[in-house]
Amino acid sequence: MSTLAMLVDRLKRLLVMSTLAMFVDFPKRSFIISTLVMLVDCLKRLFIISTLVTLVDCLKRLVISSTLDNFLKRLAMLSTLDNCLKRLVILSTLANFLKRLAI
Repeated sequence: MSTLAMLVDRLKRLLVMSTLAMFVDFPKRSFIISTLVMLVDCLKRLFIISTLVTLVDCLKRLVISSTLDNFLKRLAMLSTLDNCLKRLVILSTLANFLKRLAI
């Protein structure tokens, strides 16, 4: 049973028992108290689970952001490398042209 389903079940029991509590003796009141304790426990679990989900979501965003940042840096490096290769081709073409003029 999921934590949320347990929470709903406990709330239903608590509502029924609190309605009957006015007409019942002490053992039933102790059951109501134990139900309240279990309800608080369910709420704590639900809070912990939602906190963990939020944490995992933040970590995923961080990993995606880091990966994207690395990709963009590599892309910039490739662009720089491409520019250097273009310059090299231009210089070698110019050097070949000057050699032909010299001949």
